[in-house]
Amino acid sequence: MLKKVIVYLFVVVVLVACDSKTIEQKEVSNQKKSNAVVETIMNRRSIRSYKPEQIKPDELDIILECGINAPSARNIQPWSVRVVQSKEVLTKLNSDYVNYTKLQNPEFSNRVPDYDVLFGAPTFVLIAGDTTEMYAQNDCGMLAQNMLLAAESMQIGSCVLGGIIRFINSPQGKEFRDMLLLPDNHRLFIGIVFGYKDENPDAKPRDASKVKKIN
Repeated sequence: MLKKVIVYLFVVVVLVACDSKTIEQKEVSNQKKSNAVVETIMNRRSIRSYKPEQIKPDELDIILECGINAPSARNIQPWSVRVVQSKEVLTKLNSDYVNYTKLQNPEFSNRVPDYDVLFGAPTFVLIAGDTTEMYAQNDCGMLAQNMLLAAESMQIGSCVLGGIIRFINSPQGKEFRDMLLLPDNHRLFIGIVFGYKDENPDAKPRDASKVKKIN
C-alpha cells in the first residue's frame, strides 16, 4: 500500500512540474507578444526584395533620430551618417560595384548576371566612424541596430550590407566616397538599405547553445 502511495505522489509531482513548466513557457510567449520592443526584435528579418516606392520623409526622420539616440562611449557620438536616395547615384554605385567585383572574381558575372547589391531598395544609409576613437565601431553598431529596429516597428524592411562598404572604402570607390564629405579620420563601417518589403521570409534558425550562463 505504501509503495502505491509513493508512486502516486511521484506521478503527481511530475505532472505538477510539467504543468508549471508549460505555464511558464506560455507566460514567456505571452510576454513576447505583449511587449512591442521584444516583438519587433523577434519579427525583424533581412529583406532582399523591395517595392520601388520611396519611404516617407517622416519615417526616415524617425529611423535616423532613433539611430543617433544610441548609446556611445563617453557620449562622444563618433559617427557620421549619410543618406543616399538618388536613383541615379544608386544605379551608378551598383554598376561600379559589379564591375569592381568582376575584376576581383571574373566568374561573378556568369553566376549573377544582373546582380543588384542594394536589392532594389530606394534608400541607402551609410555609417562611418572616427577611427581615432577606440570604441567607434561598437558605437556605430548600436546606432545601426537602433535604425534596424525602428524601421521594423514601422513595417519598413532593411538589410545590412558588407561587400559594398569594402568597395567604397577601396581606391576604386573614391568617387562615391568623396561625395559623402566625411570628416577626416572617419571610415565607413556599415551600410544599410531601407524600403517597403516585397517579401516576407521566414526566420532562420538560431543556435541557443552559443549562449551560456556562467554562475
